[in-house]
Amino acid sequence: MRRILVSLGVVVWAALLVAACDRPDATIGVRIDDFLDDLAAGNFGSDMERHFHPDADVDTFNTEEEWGEHFRAGEAERYEWREAHDDSREDTDDYDDTGATRIYSRVFIHTNDGERDDWLTSFVVRQDGSDWLIRAIEIDDDQPGEGRIR
Repeated sequence: MRRILVSLGVVVWAALLVAACDRPDATIGVRIDDFLDDLAAGNFGSDMERHFHPDADVDTFNTEEEWGEHFRAGEAERYEWREAHDDSREDTDDYDDTGATRIYSRVFIHTNDGERDDWLTSFVVRQDGSDWLIRAIEIDDDQPGEGRIR
């Protein structure tokens, strides 16, 4: 009985320790959620850089004005995203990357004045250690702010 209680105590202690840690390994979905949450909160500049792979070129996208062109930053209250279809993920070697994955998705923009907009967006992500980071963001060519953020 004593052995069971000690084992149970160790399991509870380990579970509490893991729960107290700040997401050491971001999955792809968590990374995109966190990026969109920071965008909605107006956390630009170095706050944004933590979401991007070291190979990504995002130096020019550090202000509300620059992010606003692509994601209506400053107007957006919150964002949602979902994968566009069942086969939304594919391996890609775009940007001369190996091990990158493209996720075809739809980003829903909920503005402060109650409008809702949605854009077809591809997130190209790549693993860095045990963490998934954004390598590039591609916005459908038929929409405002189209082009690549990379």
